[in-house]
Amino acid sequence: MKRFIFVFLAAVLCSCGEHIGSAKYYSKDIIGWYKCTVAEWMHPMAIDINNDGVVGRDLMSEVESITMADIALKRIPVRITDINGFDTPSDYIYVQVPHQGLFYEESSDTYIPGLTTDFFYFYFTYSIDTNGDIRISRPVVEDLGLSYVQLPGNKDVNINQLGNNVLDYTIITTFYDFNSQRFVTGPVHYRYERIYSDPYETSWKTLVK
Repeated sequence: MKRFIFVFLAAVLCSCGEHIGSAKYYSKDIIGWYKCTVAEWMHPMAIDINNDGVVGRDLMSEVESITMADIALKRIPVRITDINGFDTPSDYIYVQVPHQGLFYEESSDTYIPGLTTDFFYFYFTYSIDTNGDIRISRPVVEDLGLSYVQLPGNKDVNINQLGNNVLDYTIITTFYDFNSQRFVTGPVHYRYERIYSDPYETSWKTLVK
C-alpha cells in the first residue's frame, strides 16, 4: 500500500508541470532536437554553387564539397527548449545556415568556393500566450565575417512554422553561380523535423548522422 501511494505521488509530481492548459503542455510538441530534411533553392534558375559543373536546386547536394556549409546543414541540429510560463520568451534558438564562402583571385578575376566562412547563423525566441498561440520573435542574423557574399538581413528570414514537430523557414539568400558566373539572389526553403523530444539530451545520439 505504501509503495502504491509513493508511485502515485511521484506520477502526480512529475506531471504537474505539464498539466493540460499549462505553458509546458503547449510546448511539448516544440521542444527537442531538430535536423534539416529539406533545403531547396526556390529561384526559377537552378545554380551551381560548389563549382562541380552541375546545376541544381537541392542544397543538400550543392553543399557536399563545401565542408563547413555541409556540416552546418547536415550535422548541426537545432535545439529548442521549453518555456517557464505564459508570455515568457524561451532561450535563444540558434540555427546554423549553409552559405558560400568565396575567395576572390584578383589576378584572374575569378572566385573559388569554400575558402572562407561557409555558414552563418540566426537566432530567435518563441513564447506562448494563455490561448496556446505561439509567438515568434523577429530572427536576428549574426555576421561571421563572410567575404564577397552578401549576408541576408534580419528582414530576409521568415519563419513559416514552429510546432507539431516541425521548424520551417525561408531565407532570401545570395549565391555565386559558377554556371552563369554571376551572383544570384533568391529564396531558400528549409524544413527541420524533430528527431528527439528531450532538449537536454547531450549524448552522441543528438548528433545528426
